[in-house]
Amino acid sequence: MSLWSKDINAISFDDVLEFCEAELPEGTELDYKQELTKDIWQVVGAMANTRGGLVIIGVAEEKETATPQLPLCGIALERGIEARIIQLCRDRLSPPVLPEISKPLLLPGAADRCAVVVRVPLSPLAPHASRNRPEIRVRTGSLSNPEELAAVDRIVEMLRTRREWELTRGKLIDVSQHRLSIVVDANEGQEQSSPHTPMLITGYVAPTFSAGPVCDRDTVFRQSAHGSRRRVPGGVLWHYGSKATHFGTWGEVVKAEAMLPSPQVQEPTIYLYWILEFLRELFEASKEFYSNDGVSAAGPLRAGIAFKGCRGFQAKAGRWDAGKPLLDDEFRIDTDLEAHDLLDSEPRTTPMPEYLHGLLGDIAFAWDCGEPPADWAPRW
Repeated sequence: MSLWSKDINAISFDDVLEFCEAELPEGTELDYKQELTKDIWQVVGAMANTRGGLVIIGVAEEKETATPQLPLCGIALERGIEARIIQLCRDRLSPPVLPEISKPLLLPGAADRCAVVVRVPLSPLAPHASRNRPEIRVRTGSLSNPEELAAVDRIVEMLRTRREWELTRGKLIDVSQHRLSIVVDANEGQEQSSPHTPMLITGYVAPTFSAGPVCDRDTVFRQSAHGSRRRVPGGVLWHYGSKATHFGTWGEVVKAEAMLPSPQVQEPTIYLYWILEFLRELFEASKEFYSNDGVSAAGPLRAGIAFKGCRGFQAKAGRWDAGKPLLDDEFRIDTDLEAHDLLDSEPRTTPMPEYLHGLLGDIAFAWDCGEPPADWAPRW
């Protein structure tokens, strides 16, 4: 699993070694530090102001290529490494930046040497300035000058980017949902002679904040799913019958399905476990996508589900009474989650995550089905 998105507390030395063996060079979102120095806060602040990133401490770099030197050298194991980094970032930056920090990862055969991973999210509070000097730093991607003072126009751009990302993310998702609604086969399964029109369900997972693409086109093109694949502007689309999935370079994963009501019930009815299965497929596809080393700094995520053409439908789940027919033709529910919450969950084997249980609860409430019990579908 990628260092960009794995639960910071679950990262091991083997994960760091595997990452370094990939020989990724330093850049805007990646920095290797041979020692833990007092200026670590400058790197963290610059990353938070730019696109987020990783700082791997205890790794020397090749001067010409800026790739990791193997074997890894590590730093001296001391008490309070995490607290020292947090204090520097809190005391030297305004507003403070609180990065994720791994525990000291012992080098094999060296009980007194360790490596440390510092993961910096793209900050919604940027720009972050030096508390003692009126300066704001950004990452440049240059090997000779990895950080520089931000010019006034760059600071204005940062503020504009943070404000506009919400609109950008919404547009990306809306375009993807519209595209998917065109390709899904709304007549799939009509051999059941259902008298009702299918309901279109779309769901998405996307970074909460982003200043630009989180991967290149080759990465999304290699992403696999069911059905036939085709390139589309900004990503790739997979289509199979009444289902379709879109993977985008800005980190958005969008899924759509034309869902027919049950033919056994006179009133147009869907079952909540159908929706659960839809969400499971969405989150599984997202988990695979964000686990890719080519997808950088997923960080906090936003997820949601939307229903269109649902007026008159009622919902039912197992022994529950059916909810009342919906009055609205469409509605949408959103939630927040962390990338590691998504990546650590195992569908069908682990308990249902809180964010998923919350989504289902909101859906059941909208259909007046009542709140789902805590033990409902304990293995999702």
